[in-house]
Amino acid sequence: LTDIATHKRFGSCDVGSSRRWGHFLLMWGFIGAAIATGLVVLGMYLLGDALPLPLSHPFKIIGNVAAVMLVLGGVMLLLNRMEEDERAGATIAYDSFFLGVVLLVVVTGVLTEAGRILFEPAMACWIYIVHLSAVLCLFYTFPYSKFAHMVYRTLAMVHEKMVSGNK
Repeated sequence: LTDIATHKRFGSCDVGSSRRWGHFLLMWGFIGAAIATGLVVLGMYLLGDALPLPLSHPFKIIGNVAAVMLVLGGVMLLLNRMEEDERAGATIAYDSFFLGVVLLVVVTGVLTEAGRILFEPAMACWIYIVHLSAVLCLFYTFPYSKFAHMVYRTLAMVHEKMVSGNK
């Protein structure tokens, strides 16, 4: 779990080291966004919090910190993808599609948050609809994309530790 949480192995890999921080920020940004979303739902139904929450609310702060991490991680991965490092292997169209969907989720999520303050309600609702559609696309394509790599790679790392006797 420590190796996964810190992306330690990315740092030891010559090819993957340039992608370490982008993946790290994106992973923790998504975890933070999921936590913030869960807290808002719990707050709504258990605590009776009125929506929208003020920007100073702790749940909003967690979500906005997660959003910053997502934007930074997404930009880092996009720039890395644009470098086209051949040592990392050939990029296929589906990899680019997946990164595009991830970036669409991030951008529309940030615009949804900003839209509450900056846009007319109708425009903010349309952005939110696009955001939810992109999230659905991200989850729908999970087993066929690098998103599933989280599961497969985790299982491979556990297997490796079990076989080598390291715990």
